[in-house]
Amino acid sequence: MILEPLTLYRTEDFFIYLDDHLADNGVGETFFFHPFAKAGEPFSDSRKPGIRSGIQQKAGEPEWKRFWLATSDDDEIIGHVDLRAYSEPNSEHRVLLGMGVKRDHRGKGLGKALMEFAIDWARSCDFLEWLDLYVISTNLPALKLYRNLGFKELCTVEDRFRVDGKSYGYTMMTLAVS
Repeated sequence: MILEPLTLYRTEDFFIYLDDHLADNGVGETFFFHPFAKAGEPFSDSRKPGIRSGIQQKAGEPEWKRFWLATSDDDEIIGHVDLRAYSEPNSEHRVLLGMGVKRDHRGKGLGKALMEFAIDWARSCDFLEWLDLYVISTNLPALKLYRNLGFKELCTVEDRFRVDGKSYGYTMMTLAVS
């Protein structure tokens, strides 16, 4: 596995990967990891400009984002982890973390490696104090991973989403990095 930062040059490949990744959401034995309907909706075109501009911002500036891509030896994107600044003022000391692993690479330690990388990167930033994440409450493998990495559950919003007529809670977790 190779880990590389997302650049403007790779954004289209990343968006294709995200479309494929989201197609697994809640399908078969796969847990819901995003509050979209089963068989997924494609990654929203309206979110693409924000990613493109955010990766060009200096870390710590408003709207900054960092994405790292895990790629195979043949340059296929097999996972990602991201940190995104909150849009609200006075939240510069916290970031929102996201992570995903392509279907054929789940359960092999890639998610843990991506999370550990993001945690280490955040700890190297003198302005960051907290990593926050949200997870669909029924996604037990993700909850277990996050707990094992030291994330603490802050709350669960019951019935936060209704997908295909079924209710799902949303759990907020946090990790102090300073």
